Amino acid sequence: MNNKNNKYAWLNTILTTVVSIFIMYIVFNINKYSKLSKGLFIIINVVAMVTILILVLSTIKINYNNKKQKLKIAYTSILSLLLIFTAYGIYVLNVVDTNVKDITTEDKYVNYKADFVVYESDISEVSDLNGKVIGLIESTNIVEANVLALDEIKKLKLEDVEIVYYPTYTSLINGLVRDEVDFIPLPRNYKSSFDSVEEVKMYLDDLESVHLFSGKYKNDFVFGGNDIDVTKNPFTVLLLGYDGGRTDTIMIASVNPSAMQVTLTSIARDSFVPIACYPNHASDKINHARMISRQCTINTVENMVGVPIDFFVEMNFMGMVELVDALGKITIDSPASFHGNI
Repeated sequence: MNNKNNKYAWLNTILTTVVSIFIMYIVFNINKYSKLSKGLFIIINVVAMVTILILVLSTIKINYNNKKQKLKIAYTSILSLLLIFTAYGIYVLNVVDTNVKDITTEDKYVNYKADFVVYESDISEVSDLNGKVIGLIESTNIVEANVLALDEIKKLKLEDVEIVYYPTYTSLINGLVRDEVDFIPLPRNYKSSFDSVEEVKMYLDDLESVHLFSGKYKNDFVFGGNDIDVTKNPFTVLLLGYDGGRTDTIMIASVNPSAMQVTLTSIARDSFVPIACYPNHASDKINHARMISRQCTINTVENMVGVPIDFFVEMNFMGMVELVDALGKITIDSPASFHGNI
């Protein structure tokens, strides 16, 4: 083998090795999505292995063919194109992985924000809270009104504070209004969160924040559905419309992939049901469960309908706008005409 042929032989060997590694990297990473269709991914793996085998055998055969230099050059060009193609494939795969991770992965820690609030009180600053009575919610699942508030009391060194516990936010606010306690912790967006709660909405404008605080806590939210082959087995998806405090849209999509059927069940946002994360499962409007956590909403829905939730989709109004824009448009055939800015 002369020097020129030897140069192309080494180049082809290196290109074949890199392309093979790139193909294996792509296959290894797309196998994370094999639950979508096990049969299809088996075919993809077989095709990838056969492709690598053909590349290796072709490289060996061409490298030891000393007479056809043009063939070596052409083969080098083909390998170079394959290298570019597989490198671009890795780039696209990483972009998809990043987007999927952003959508489907829960943060390890959740940042909670809350206020200490008073009602028609002379308390105006943090130092005035010492020696007062604070109202908290019994359940540690309600972080802002329990764990976070207790930690903040320790940080502020309010050693003489007396604690009174309540089962729900509604009873907590009513306790403050009835002067059973001097101050209470509420989520930062409490006014928008409770403005539809008949029992307390008339008091919201008279509540005054005297201290803002926040804290990060480990996210113990664990969700199922990972072992379901969604191309064959029926599954459920909880659809949530979230306004930053409550879930005013709650729907369950029951999907049967074999029959190609989807059944939608809508749950009225004002349904008065036992809330899974309230002490003793006290009853409240179901859309208030999201003010505690998403997990609380999912568990409450599961308890209400007696059906396990496999997946969930949660979005706000702007998310819906972006979804429609991504689809391009939604055509509506209606016998009635539309008027106004729609």
